[in-house]
Amino acid sequence: MKKSICLYAFGTLLISGAVLTACSSDDSVVDNNTSTPIEAGKTYYMRVNAQGNSTRALTADCIAYWKTTENIYVRMENDGDYWFEGALHPESSNQSTPTVPVYMSGSVTIPTGARTPETTTFNCDFRFPQKVINYTGQKGTLEDIEKNYDFATGTVGVYKDAEDPTILHASTTVDFANQQAIVKFTLSTLTDDEPKTQKSLSVSKLRISASNLKQTEFAIGDITIEPVSPTNEIYAALSGINDSRVTLTATASDGIYVCSQNGITFANGDFQEIPVQMTKVDYPIALSTVNKTRYVGSVVGKDGYVYHDAAAATAASTTAVAMIAYVGNGRGGKGLAIALADESEESMSISDAQTAINDKVAISGGTWHIPYAIDWKYMFIGCGNGATTSDATVNYTCFNAKIATAGGTSISSGSYYWDYWSGDQEDPSVCAYFGDTEAEPNAGNLSVSCKARAVLAF
Repeated sequence: MKKSICLYAFGTLLISGAVLTACSSDDSVVDNNTSTPIEAGKTYYMRVNAQGNSTRALTADCIAYWKTTENIYVRMENDGDYWFEGALHPESSNQSTPTVPVYMSGSVTIPTGARTPETTTFNCDFRFPQKVINYTGQKGTLEDIEKNYDFATGTVGVYKDAEDPTILHASTTVDFANQQAIVKFTLSTLTDDEPKTQKSLSVSKLRISASNLKQTEFAIGDITIEPVSPTNEIYAALSGINDSRVTLTATASDGIYVCSQNGITFANGDFQEIPVQMTKVDYPIALSTVNKTRYVGSVVGKDGYVYHDAAAATAASTTAVAMIAYVGNGRGGKGLAIALADESEESMSISDAQTAINDKVAISGGTWHIPYAIDWKYMFIGCGNGATTSDATVNYTCFNAKIATAGGTSISSGSYYWDYWSGDQEDPSVCAYFGDTEAEPNAGNLSVSCKARAVLAF
């Protein structure tokens, strides 16, 4: 049974349910002692049964089914470097009966040099519609998602046929699990007339921001959708959004529009239809007058005015120097903006960091200083990580994504961690810990050398 999820003005959650069911896989294997291990460089015929209630091609209301022209790719589990050459194809379409399992088959070749298992049974990963999961470059249509972004994966045990060693069987049905939700945004705004009424908003670009939003299987960041022509209806394949603050930023012919909402979850396998009422953002605006959270993610120019991004600041004959990351009274002022780049590519002493920040060009309406631990927290919260100032460890992925989108350089995170100068007003000489996705602003790591990134308080 198909259910739907809607938000009124991106605010009121109504009904929750999944139409693309995410099924857990059964990794059991059949031990066939008469078989021998598979060999690299050889071609095998594989036939498996795919569970039909988690199927692929999409109808207008997002009911999914298999098409015989689709490719399903195979690799040995935990061996991502060696996808089998060739692909499987559904033997029939189940459009009229989408819950009925479908057999898929085809010839696959084990690449030369692949690390083949020494056992007679092994697990295989199956993936559709591409080998590499990547959500960037979306066009905003259901057809584009079906072809390129409706990722589903499954894992089952595989073994060779006892009588014909060129045939591979699956030990059980492949239950494909969807790796993303599909969301249909219908965009509108209010007219300038009184009384105000809603009107559709056609956009040429829609940027989606949220903590832990996946760009690829391994990378986190904003997703920007650019339809072929302006439209007020945009479909998006989104993964990783769970109880998050989601911000939509739209580019229309008459300017930039935004909308943000807390507590949003797009569960893998869901199809959600969401009306979104967006608000226009006025640019340029003096930094000293900024008092709305809608300006989070905007940049501050050397001229003391706020612009949509670094490119817009350059077009106005100034240079972007910081990104607004927090607007509110939590720090005793109206907000905080983070510098778009570190003071140096290398770590530096606290005295050198203070000197570099003191020498920065003064910005009308703001004051530069080394970020205190509480500053880091407020900026991460302002960018939508859903944390509180009492949390010791906070997610900073949305903060980093907004810096990159605004035209700056993200906070460095290496194989292990980076430290940035932090502390408090009395002692800004300890280091905050930055991991790949989580930061500890109050870590208090003692060090003689840390990286430095200035904050602009306004």
